[in-house]
Amino acid sequence: MQKIKLEAISDLFLRLGELDEAHALYLPTEDEWELQSKGSVIDPDEAEDSSGIFFKDKELQKLKYVMSIADLVGVYENLTEQTEDIDLALLFRAFLFYVDNNAYLDV
Repeated sequence: MQKIKLEAISDLFLRLGELDEAHALYLPTEDEWELQSKGSVIDPDEAEDSSGIFFKDKELQKLKYVMSIADLVGVYENLTEQTEDIDLALLFRAFLFYVDNNAYLDV
């Protein structure tokens, strides 16, 4: 497994078009997420080792799978179909709505 970098959600959202859609977003298990919460984009196939242990690094064990990058791109694309005025706050609100409801936000 390659070195995993923790980044603010806002930074990950800003790089959304560069992220591999086969990877997934992992965020803290315990925190209420904010744009500055730290998470990572990881290949789900590399998230656990052959024995089923989810991340060997203690810091990374605090992360959980949230959604695929392909789904996150879908959330963004749904917003672009509804409005041209998309900022980080709106994308974050749509992301949280999707996580909580498995549905797109109507704006």
